[in-house]
Amino acid sequence: MSVSASINPRPGRIVRAGAAGAGVAIVLNAAIFGLGRAADVVFAVDHTTLIHLSDVISLSLFSLALGTIAAAVSMRIGRPSLRSWQIVGGVVAAASTIGDFTIDATVAGKLLLLSMHVVAGVAYVTSLQVAKRGESMPSNMSGVRIDHQPAARLAGENG
Repeated sequence: MSVSASINPRPGRIVRAGAAGAGVAIVLNAAIFGLGRAADVVFAVDHTTLIHLSDVISLSLFSLALGTIAAAVSMRIGRPSLRSWQIVGGVVAAASTIGDFTIDATVAGKLLLLSMHVVAGVAYVTSLQVAKRGESMPSNMSGVRIDHQPAARLAGENG
């Protein structure tokens, strides 16, 4: 029997995938920040406001948590799809880079900050994709065996 189903994942799965994505984004953004600091890059918004590692971590965590909660709640009430949230996440990540061009920082500082926005956006979109892949059939079909290669199996039995 061959079955295909498009099921939205449960909110708990979205939250777990989002937490993992946030963890990855935090580690990567902290590494980018650390490597920049090791190369004497100054991360500053203006002459009096420096960007610290704690800012990078908290903003990475906050942005992914907010997006993940929004996606999980929307799945709970049935609208919109995770694909829609992936698109929104990508647009927000891209739009958030605009601020990096307006701050009073070196070109290296701006590029490294921009890359952190991209990392957070990719982590969000990827975490939702991971959540989507985890739910391939409804829970009431747990006893159904899905044969992904029925033609090859039949050819082997008849040949």
